[in-house]
Amino acid sequence: MLFQLQVSLAAGHQFDRDVELLLYYQDTHQPTAIVEAAQASSKPGSLMGDPVVMLSLYPEFPKDVMSSMTSHGEFLFVVDRSGSMECPMHLGSGSQDRIGSARDTLLLLLKSLPMGCYFNIIGFGSSYESFFSKSVEYSQKTLDEALQKVKEMRADMGGTEILQPLKHIYSQPCLPNRPPQLFLFTDGEVGNTKEVLDLVKTNAGSHRCFSFGIGEGASTALISGVAQQATGHAQFITGQDRMQPKAMQSLRFALQPAVVDISVKWNVPKGVSVTPLSPPIRVVFQGQRAILYAQLTGESSGDTEGSVTVKYSLAKQPVENQLSFILKPAEDTG
Repeated sequence: MLFQLQVSLAAGHQFDRDVELLLYYQDTHQPTAIVEAAQASSKPGSLMGDPVVMLSLYPEFPKDVMSSMTSHGEFLFVVDRSGSMECPMHLGSGSQDRIGSARDTLLLLLKSLPMGCYFNIIGFGSSYESFFSKSVEYSQKTLDEALQKVKEMRADMGGTEILQPLKHIYSQPCLPNRPPQLFLFTDGEVGNTKEVLDLVKTNAGSHRCFSFGIGEGASTALISGVAQQATGHAQFITGQDRMQPKAMQSLRFALQPAVVDISVKWNVPKGVSVTPLSPPIRVVFQGQRAILYAQLTGESSGDTEGSVTVKYSLAKQPVENQLSFILKPAEDTG
């Protein structure tokens, strides 16, 4: 559907100040499906020669569901302590080293955890070590102990071997009704990325993972792959980026209930086909838009509308949205 808007300035305006036009969405969190018409000058069957539909999800979860999840987690912070973490965050003057930035970020995250949760910190390099023998309940006593250990943390553990600490984490029994949330911080890459991602994928049903690539040398395949396989979120900290705001955003995501069993089903009349142009939606967070594009090809003899049905499960409750769209909107002649 094409919308047109005409704005007129009040009589007597002298253009002596900036003109600002503020637009506000109605029903911001409602999912939408919008079709862009094909270009008349393009050949049918080409990218621009057929209409494209955009599916947009920007959910708002019920407050009772959100509040019930805040203290029901186990937070596992997995921190790279290899020698390369001594390198500066960037080449500019006054740059903090990577392990120093990781320490400051951990201090902030630990102070931001909800009361009643459980947590642990695992440092790794050529080997690995845990602050506590097993996850402990978050209290003033355990917080103070962890803060002191974080302040003493150094980049003194050799190479970058992520697989073994992950195997150790996954071998531990999960606490009842406390889904584990992994926070992985690393500045490097590993020679067994596929093995790491396969392990993460195998355990994605129980452990969600939020990954952080520190510096220019962090492996995109590893950082993005871990988050994608474990329905989490990936962040990259390069140049003069500050790690703390990005870590806090991921913590907000981790405090949300996991959205699982996401499915998208297209319903179009006979003669019309749908070709997805985007990867499948694997994760949905409140306050983060998820967008899916698909191309419509073919002709329908009668029906002029199609629909898409999005289903997922939130806190064990099914959610379903069905959206209709026009198969061939009017061309934009403007």
